[in-house]
Amino acid sequence: VPLDRALSFVSATSTNANVARASQSIREAVQRGESLAAAMRRSQGVYSPVVVAMVGAGEEAGALDAAFARIAAYLEEQNALRDRLRAALSYPALLAVIASLAVLVMMLFVVPRFAAMLQELGGVLPLSTRVLLGVSDFAQRLNSQRALQGELEDGRFRLLHPLDAGDHPDAGPRDPRGGRRRGRRGRR
Repeated sequence: VPLDRALSFVSATSTNANVARASQSIREAVQRGESLAAAMRRSQGVYSPVVVAMVGAGEEAGALDAAFARIAAYLEEQNALRDRLRAALSYPALLAVIASLAVLVMMLFVVPRFAAMLQELGGVLPLSTRVLLGVSDFAQRLNSQRALQGELEDGRFRLLHPLDAGDHPDAGPRDPRGGRRRGRRGRR
């Protein structure tokens, strides 16, 4: 396949707009007499330096088809490595999230119950138990502080965006017929 036709095909069929534009500009540069590697080098961010260097070596050796075959093998290997790496890291990440949630539940709910039982028994607790109880107390305080912060933000929102007086449950005296009393204009 002639290079001009291959570049035209890539620019017409590429789903990546950057690659399509780069292929079109490379095609125009090659038609003006530039080398393929020099034209690819000007398309910064589209082609990696390794790919550009392999194309340049293929042009110098007169074996551009072999260079493209090596590039294809290299890119397939890179994609396979990326997929294996993603798969290898997803399981430990999932375990870390689950373990963190389990520790959080223990610190917020389980350890405080044991703390109450240990206080009833009295006596001096070992250092490790006191540290664990301190961490649990800190987690509970942090959790309640975040809940308080959420309540404060909710209150600030309500101050900034007050409800219509008729929509609020404590808006004023109720009419004996079940509705709210309204001003002169809104009387029933």
